[in-house]
Amino acid sequence: MDKQTLYLCHLPYPESSRWFPGDQYLRRIARKALEPFRGRPPGGLTKVTANLILGLKKLGIPYRLCTNLSEIPENELVGLLHGPLDLCKQIAERNPCITGPGILNGSREWPDLFSRSKAIFHIQNCEWAAAMYRPQYGDKIRIWAMGVDEERYRPQETTAEYDFLIYDKIRWPNSPEYSGLLESCKQKIQEAGCSALSIRYGKYPGGKESSYHSMLRRCRAMLYLSENETQGFAYNEALSMNVPILAWNFGTWCDPMRHQLKMEKAPATSIPYWDERCGLDFQGIGDLPGILELFLEKLKTHAFAPRDYVLEHLRIDQGAKRYLELYDEARSLL
Repeated sequence: MDKQTLYLCHLPYPESSRWFPGDQYLRRIARKALEPFRGRPPGGLTKVTANLILGLKKLGIPYRLCTNLSEIPENELVGLLHGPLDLCKQIAERNPCITGPGILNGSREWPDLFSRSKAIFHIQNCEWAAAMYRPQYGDKIRIWAMGVDEERYRPQETTAEYDFLIYDKIRWPNSPEYSGLLESCKQKIQEAGCSALSIRYGKYPGGKESSYHSMLRRCRAMLYLSENETQGFAYNEALSMNVPILAWNFGTWCDPMRHQLKMEKAPATSIPYWDERCGLDFQGIGDLPGILELFLEKLKTHAFAPRDYVLEHLRIDQGAKRYLELYDEARSLL
């Protein structure tokens, strides 16, 4: 392959025996067989890689996706997208690289990233996540959002049957700050005279991601419930389908890991890519009735234009171009 080929790494996590030697292979077969019943959509990091490859293909950029160290030519610049930290460290010690976004949960996991490896930049998907890394990594942090397939996720052509699709991605529902949020939101939606369907992240009907999009096409809007997102492909795709969103936006990082990292009040958002065209947001259940009333008024007058936002900021070719720019910037520093 020539010098302009992009080398990308998406490394699988190794499995070990749990109950008896070799049982990891049987567990893998069982997981595959149960996929239609578990309803798990592709993870966000898997989508990052898949969408980047789709974008590169669209741009006609040659690439090679590597899944182990032996596939990477020595000293070649590589984009370490995702993988176990120990394997990523091995690659970064040998090859110049761009790390992220799917490697670290915090800079404390790799404090000497830039002093003990050949890493040039570290990527985070959005500003609030990048801000957590800057105290350790300084100006070596870069922000990159991967786009969504705007051609695949187009506006619906049928009349919506329901007012809302309630999308439940609440990871820590028993958190005292917002315990009972889902039930309270459903009640407020019903009290406003609105009809709704519900879907739970990781529990998609039939185990198919397409079932989410099918349900979305039956609804005029989406109520999106997620503590924090660094990108949020599910809501990005809804925007691409021109579905306005009423989003819960708590405003601080909710991951229990925040206590260990001493970041209890770190600012965060559930809608990192967003403007007034996309919809409205609320912080707590007490804010919902007033915001819901305003949202419904705007929905009635067609005041939202979420797909316009996607076409301006989150097209799949834009995401690939931005990564290519970062790759070229890193190459220029070698």
